[in-house]
Amino acid sequence: MRRDRPRRRPPRAPAHRRPRAAVARRRGRTSRPLRRARARRGPPTPPAERARVRVPHPARAACRGPRRALRRCERGRVSAWAGVVGVSVRIERVALSDARALVERFHGYGACGNTGTYVHGAVRHGGGVIAAWIWLPPAPGAARAVSPGDHRGALALSRMVAIPREERPDLPKLSKALRAIAAHHIDRARWPVLVTYSDASQGHSGHVYRCAGWQPEGTRRAPFFVDADGRRVGTYVDGRHRSADGMVRGWAMLTRWTRRACPIGEERAWLSRHFDDVDTGRRWKSGKPARALVRKASSREQTSLW
Repeated sequence: MRRDRPRRRPPRAPAHRRPRAAVARRRGRTSRPLRRARARRGPPTPPAERARVRVPHPARAACRGPRRALRRCERGRVSAWAGVVGVSVRIERVALSDARALVERFHGYGACGNTGTYVHGAVRHGGGVIAAWIWLPPAPGAARAVSPGDHRGALALSRMVAIPREERPDLPKLSKALRAIAAHHIDRARWPVLVTYSDASQGHSGHVYRCAGWQPEGTRRAPFFVDADGRRVGTYVDGRHRSADGMVRGWAMLTRWTRRACPIGEERAWLSRHFDDVDTGRRWKSGKPARALVRKASSREQTSLW
C-alpha cells in the first residue's frame, strides 16, 4: 500500500527570472511603472485636506432612494440612476411639444401621439432638450399579449428620439439614460411591464434596448401606412379603426423588447399588492363595468427598481 507523501513546493525561480513586479512586492517595494505613475500624479493629498476640499457629487441632490443608493451616488458609481447621466445633462419631465419637435425633425416616423403618460427629456444645464422619451399604454391587444395577467400593467415606450450623436458629446449613450428612466422616473408599482419595439425597416436593431437591460421576445412582420405628408400613421385611432384610403401600405419587421418587474403572468398579483381594483359605477359600451386602480395607503407613491 502506497503511503501519501506531502507535496513538495516547486522551487522558486531566481530573481533575474521572476517578473519585476513580483520581485518588488517580495522586497517590500513598488515596481518601476507604479513609481513613475505616482511621480506624475504628485504627492498624495493628506486625508484631512482631502476631506476639507471634497466637493459633493451632483447626484446627491437628485437621489431620492435609500441610503445605500445615496452612498453609491456619492461615490460616483451610479449617477445615472439618480437622473444625472452626464456632466451637464439631467433627466427631467418635459412638455410634449418639446418632444414632438424632436420627433418631427429626427425620428424616422416623423410623428407621435397627442398624449403621453410620461414624457421624459435629457435636458442640458444651459437649457435645451437633446433627447426625448414618450410613454403611453399600448393598444388593448398588444397590452394583453405582453401582460397576460392584467393588461392594465403594461406601459409602452412609443417614441425615443435624440439629436445626432455628433451634436451631443455630453450624452453619447442613450442606453444609460433609458436605464435611469426605467429604474427611477417611472412608477413601477403601477407599470410592472415596460414594452417597446425596434423597427428593422428603419435600420434599428434594438441594440440600445439590449444595453439598457431589456429582453427581446420575438420578431414579427407588421403592416404600416404612410399618409400624403410622408408620416407613419396607424389605422387604430381614438379607440376605433379608420379607413386606409389614400395611404401607402408597407411592411415592417418589429422586434418586441420588454423590461419586467415581475414574472410573466403575475401582473395581477403585482398590482393587487399596491392597488385596489374598485368599481367606478360607469359602464362601457359593451355593458361591462368600468373599473379603476386606487393606490393603497400602505403603498409608496414611487416604486424604484435598484
